[in-house]
Amino acid sequence: MTGAMIQLGTMMAKRMMAGLGAALLALAPALAHAQADAADALDSGDTAFVLGMALLALALLLPGIVLHHGGRLRAHAFAALATETGAIAAIVSLLWVMVGYTLAFGTVTSGWLGSGNAWMLIDLANVRGASAVPEIAFVLLQLGYLVCAAGLLTGAWAERGNVAWVVPFAGLWSLIVYAPLAHWIWCGGWLASRLGTVDAGGALVVHGSLGISALVITLLMGRRARFDETAETPGSVPGLGLAGTGMVWIALLALGAGATLAASDDAGTALINGQVAAAAGALTWLVIEAMTTGKAHPATLARGALAGLVAASGALGAMAPGAAMLAGLAGAVLGWIAMRLIRAAGIDDAADLVAGLKRIGDFEISVAAYAETHPEALSPEADLDNLKRKLDAGATRAITNYFFDTDVYLRFLDRCLAAGITAPIVPGIMPVSNFQQAVKFSAMCGASVPDWPAFADSAGALGYLGQHYKLVILSNVDRASF
Repeated sequence: MTGAMIQLGTMMAKRMMAGLGAALLALAPALAHAQADAADALDSGDTAFVLGMALLALALLLPGIVLHHGGRLRAHAFAALATETGAIAAIVSLLWVMVGYTLAFGTVTSGWLGSGNAWMLIDLANVRGASAVPEIAFVLLQLGYLVCAAGLLTGAWAERGNVAWVVPFAGLWSLIVYAPLAHWIWCGGWLASRLGTVDAGGALVVHGSLGISALVITLLMGRRARFDETAETPGSVPGLGLAGTGMVWIALLALGAGATLAASDDAGTALINGQVAAAAGALTWLVIEAMTTGKAHPATLARGALAGLVAASGALGAMAPGAAMLAGLAGAVLGWIAMRLIRAAGIDDAADLVAGLKRIGDFEISVAAYAETHPEALSPEADLDNLKRKLDAGATRAITNYFFDTDVYLRFLDRCLAAGITAPIVPGIMPVSNFQQAVKFSAMCGASVPDWPAFADSAGALGYLGQHYKLVILSNVDRASF
């Protein structure tokens, strides 16, 4: 009896295993088909194409931007610009991976900023949208656009920037300006969903944000000190600038083709259109300059090529080559006209910005003053003359940089009165929590530090200051009281 039961149990177990095996075999085709679909969703050719375009652009952008701007700078500024460009590329790359990409291309919620799903790239899709390219390749391509925009922004502060503030500023700009605009237009944000805004190659996101930001920075910072041909021979030549423009030209073509996310006819169309638009722009600007001034130089070709390429970049893959030529021609003409208007209007420094604001409305405007002379001013007299121009243009008051010795401020007031400046001069202050860091910062911005003893800590420094110096805060100073 027991043997019969064991035999019956064995037979039932065999039948259950056979049924389970049959079920697994029935499911096997479905599982294999699902795996095949996942594999087929990615196209190795498209992926290699997008990665290649992104790497080509990144390889050309850094040296291209340095040469593009450096070809027009004095020798001492060339190395500084190269350092700034490299450091900016590094910081925006890190911030893009950490938080920039998710702000720009994270899941759309309100239409203003992407959600945090792709923070540190932790939640990327297998493919990007309807393409056959992995999203990680798309991340790299978009990083190329960001490096291009942030790197070219260095031209706004050429010969006036300092790496100590330039690099953090560019990092913040990438998060506060660039990433939101990319989300609004490229990721279905409010501009794309509500207004139907389309930008295939960065005309608005890259070049629009770059151009407006550079103009504002240039106006706020003021003009560079003019060349003194007897004092210093430029360490670069215009030919270097044209060579750099050529690298940026090719990098922008690569990004435009890569933005199609496929090794297809659309990518070829984008390359052809970008090339003919840049060529038309370069020749148009060259002809206009030759007809109006009788001269043609490398910078002429460089300006025209970039103007033409930017004009066509919004629809590189969606227009005929003839339309791209017309776009390049129109971009060069409009760019040349804009340049002439800016020069004719004299918009060159902060004084012109003050005058423009006062024409719009009766604003209260405070401008910067340097009690100990701007570090890059030609002379104390030139620095004071620049301050007077800003105040004469309509500024309400001036605020000085910080200082450690009140005698510095009082002597500066005397110089202002002697120069005919009667507007209020408000003393600037800076809270000091780390005296050693304050000394380093003072060396960069031209604020002198008295020869005080070395302090072991900031508390000792502040105690010494409280005992030996009387900090006077003055506004609307009445000099008769001194």
